[in-house]
Amino acid sequence: MAAKKETVKKEAKSAKVTITVNTLASEEVYLVGSAKAFGNWDLANAIKLEKNNGVYSVSKTLPLNEVVEFKLLSSKNWENVEKGMWNEEISNHSFVVEKGLNVEVTVYNFSK
Repeated sequence: MAAKKETVKKEAKSAKVTITVNTLASEEVYLVGSAKAFGNWDLANAIKLEKNNGVYSVSKTLPLNEVVEFKLLSSKNWENVEKGMWNEEISNHSFVVEKGLNVEVTVYNFSK
C-alpha cells in the first residue's frame, strides 16, 4: 500500500495592501514611506497614485506583519507634504500589514 502524501499549505509571507486617499487639495498625489515598495523614504521613488472617480489609490504587496509608515505629497517634494485641516503638521500614517487591508486617508491640505 502506497503512503499518502501530506500537503502542507505554506503560509503567505506577504499581503496586498490598498491605500485610498480622498482629497480636493491637489490634482496629483504621491506616496512615499518606510517600505521598499513605498520608496524607502526616497522622493525619487515616490509612487504616483491613480485617480479614479475622484479618489486616489495604489495597491502594493508588502511583507506580512511589517509595520509601515508613509506620507502623502502633492508632488515629489517635501515642500508639498500633506497638512491637517488647519494646515498643521501631521504624524506619519502607520499600519501593520495584514491580508486584505485597505488604508483610507483624507487629506485636507498640502503645504505650498
